[in-house]
Amino acid sequence: PIPCVPWQSQTSGHRTLAGAYNHMGQKCVHEIVNPKAVRNRELYGWLSASTGDWFDGILSTLMRNMSRNEGGYTEKHLWKWIIMDGDIDPEWIESLNTVVDDNKVLTLVSNERIPLSESMRLIFEVAHLENATPATVSRAGILNINLSDVGTH
Repeated sequence: PIPCVPWQSQTSGHRTLAGAYNHMGQKCVHEIVNPKAVRNRELYGWLSASTGDWFDGILSTLMRNMSRNEGGYTEKHLWKWIIMDGDIDPEWIESLNTVVDDNKVLTLVSNERIPLSESMRLIFEVAHLENATPATVSRAGILNINLSDVGTH
């Protein structure tokens, strides 16, 4: 399952877990992306209508580099996380359907298929699941931490 973590101190939560893995000698790297801060084409990539050239997006670049152990990511990184920091919106989550299902492959408009390797995880940090479709929720492992359990800073 893909973790979905709605908690107050989201960033503190995944940084703490990554720090624990690193402390135990299991190298962990993570990248944070706010999918609602960019357009879909900037997130996934796009084909130029005039030239037919492919331009990578933020997520396609991160996933390819992590999957292929390029761009600073290595096989020594036992955990590679892409944290989608922003509420789930059908507009951008739709293109992740093939990643969050059993295929675990990002299929781009260019027809490139980027597999989610064994070491890779997508983590969704959300405040709520109001706009998430049943298909998305059914594919996610959900961790909900009550504010009263973590306190305030």
